[in-house]
Amino acid sequence: MTKTLDLGCGLNPRNPFNCDEIFGVDIKEIDGNNFFKLDLAINPLPFKDNFFDYVTAFDFLEHMPRLI
Repeated sequence: MTKTLDLGCGLNPRNPFNCDEIFGVDIKEIDGNNFFKLDLAINPLPFKDNFFDYVTAFDFLEHMPRLI
């Protein structure tokens, strides 16, 4: 069983690798068992290392604050 994580998933999490399970993280609340509300600039991901087969981040990085 393959798993993917979509960072900044919004209301339409993407699954370009056709995984069996989709997980999502966004700063906004999203309905669903595998979706988590997190501010990734502050909070770490709540998953074990090597939990996912794939991780995507479409239109995500430009929203992360620069710490310089």
